[in-house]
Amino acid sequence: LQLAQGEVQDYAQGAHLRDIDALLELEGDSVRIARLTAGAGPGTVSASGTLGILSSDMPIDVRLEARDARPLSSDLLTVSLNADLTASGQLTKKLLLAGSVHTNKAEIRIPETLPTSVATLNVRRPGEKPPPPPAPGPVVELDLRIEAPRQVFVRGRGLDAELGGSIRVRGTADNPRPIGGFELRRGQFSLAGQALRIAKGEVSFNGGSLTDPSLDFTVRESTASVTAELNIAGTVSKPEITLRSTPDLPQDEILAELLFGRSASSLSPFELAQIAAAVAELTGVTSGGGLDPLGSIRQGLGLDQLSVGTSDSGEATLGAGRYVAPGVYVGVEQGASTESTKAKVQVDLTKHLKLEGTVGTSSGSATGSDREPASSVGITYELEY
Repeated sequence: LQLAQGEVQDYAQGAHLRDIDALLELEGDSVRIARLTAGAGPGTVSASGTLGILSSDMPIDVRLEARDARPLSSDLLTVSLNADLTASGQLTKKLLLAGSVHTNKAEIRIPETLPTSVATLNVRRPGEKPPPPPAPGPVVELDLRIEAPRQVFVRGRGLDAELGGSIRVRGTADNPRPIGGFELRRGQFSLAGQALRIAKGEVSFNGGSLTDPSLDFTVRESTASVTAELNIAGTVSKPEITLRSTPDLPQDEILAELLFGRSASSLSPFELAQIAAAVAELTGVTSGGGLDPLGSIRQGLGLDQLSVGTSDSGEATLGAGRYVAPGVYVGVEQGASTESTKAKVQVDLTKHLKLEGTVGTSSGSATGSDREPASSVGITYELEY
């Protein structure tokens, strides 16, 4: 049996396989997969093995491979990966899907506006009998390990973060139990024109869905008397944004501490207008994201990060960067003046240990802070506790 130019697409999950080419050969009571390849984005997916279709329990032993494949691409999740998987067992009873998946790059996008819930109606004509329930399929047990050491990006609702980590998936295909998650490597949260550094971030799959993981990101700013926090929790499809502080303050006071580091009573009319815009974004009156022109430019230029912010001295800044090799990130920050340029190279030596080097054109950083030298070389050790 030969198949050419086949195609499979699941619009709900964003799965798409094209140019499916297969050659199946009958040998005794089994079918041997002599060739099966398919295109998945810029990469390929292939399979080989045997299937005992004429045996009573239909034994199966198939190996699946993916190279630079993009099997999922939707509004919420896009993944590029390599994989080596095996499927073995009996097709009529129980299967085991095991192996490893290495994620080259993933983008988890938080929607700027949430879609309206649509009910699915079970419509039947009068007198028409309901269809019989589908026959139960085999139990597919899972033993998968998903590795994503870097380049897992979470973007949307002002959030722009890069994470890395690993997930172990057990359970069954009908009820997968992912364990693990991704920890923050770098990121910022943009609110009312201000770029705030994320102090803690995690995308967790513990007890959640593989296609709709839970979020936990915290932006924290502290002064001598107040610690203000903005937290993004919930799931990708239903994020929840909350403000809190120590001691307890009204919401507008917390935003003033986060954005400007001082009380709302000492802000200028322009800064108060920014507070009002921030409240509108957080309460959903405005999306804050709109058409996301920066995101379109970032994708068009092939960059992993592109952001606009404000320096400590109040001048506008532009930052851009990308991975030029696995674990090697190169970026540049440009201020409003020609003397405020800084280039940065970061090399991941281990999960927590990084080698960093910066070269600047002034005695201060490109973001206008005098606390950082223009040029430096150092080693950074990061540990979440």
